[in-house]
Amino acid sequence: MSSKKRKSYFYNSGLQKRRKFYLQSGMKGFFCTCNGKEKDCIREALNLLDEFYSRICPKKETDEVRDKDIESELLREINELKSQTEKDKPFQVVDTDVKSCVFIKTTIANPVELASAIFQEILTKKKCMSKFLIRLLPIEITCKAFIDDIKKAANDIFDQHFKCDPTTYAVIYNHRCNNSVVREEIIESICLLVRDRNLKHSVDLRNPKKAIIVEIIKGVCCLSVVPNFNEFMKYNLVKLACSENTDKIIDKVEEENVKNKELMEGNNEEKLDCTSTSDETKSENCSLEKGNVT
Repeated sequence: MSSKKRKSYFYNSGLQKRRKFYLQSGMKGFFCTCNGKEKDCIREALNLLDEFYSRICPKKETDEVRDKDIESELLREINELKSQTEKDKPFQVVDTDVKSCVFIKTTIANPVELASAIFQEILTKKKCMSKFLIRLLPIEITCKAFIDDIKKAANDIFDQHFKCDPTTYAVIYNHRCNNSVVREEIIESICLLVRDRNLKHSVDLRNPKKAIIVEIIKGVCCLSVVPNFNEFMKYNLVKLACSENTDKIIDKVEEENVKNKELMEGNNEEKLDCTSTSDETKSENCSLEKGNVT
């Protein structure tokens, strides 16, 4: 075989392998967004998911006593890695063919539970866990972006979420590179499916207990039902981590207002000076607040 033919063979084989990993129906996982640096976003997302997955689902140790010899332990790990196929990996990146949008396919049973654990820790510790990864939405099922397929997929996952006591919900719809799907038709159909489970479920757009995520990406629809949508800042890791700074700025402004009020009550001359200082402080803090929030 000539060198040109050999190169062509391996090149075409690589293309065929990559084609298997495009976003398609029948998947579950995590929909990620970034500001253009997709490779860095993928790296952060995989590291974050691996870390929390190992916490929630630690590897089960066998009852057999492992050999303490380092060489044999290394050989065992190498053999395990060789025997592991792509399908065995809990997280795998698939191409969405849309800029700044990444989908990570998973084999774990409940992606919503894993995402909730990540955001709950960020909310508790107020610790920024990503620089390039902005949003991390858990997706329970994907289907073709046609109304009948969307209704069927929603019907498959709604029993576990809405066959319950009356609760509040909202439909969070978004679309990318697709203008053929009618937004109102999808929302109306989904609301009817929810009411089929319990007529007392009600819509609450301000603070729903459950949010129904509908993300249309080209010809694929990503669906899931997630809790704490507003509390987790719409599943935005950056905004959730920075929310503490906003609270500190607001507290600082309120503290300055109290001090200025006390000074104004004590002296009429100081009242004018304090008022001007208060206005400057408010303007500086408001501009700082806007910088932190955006």
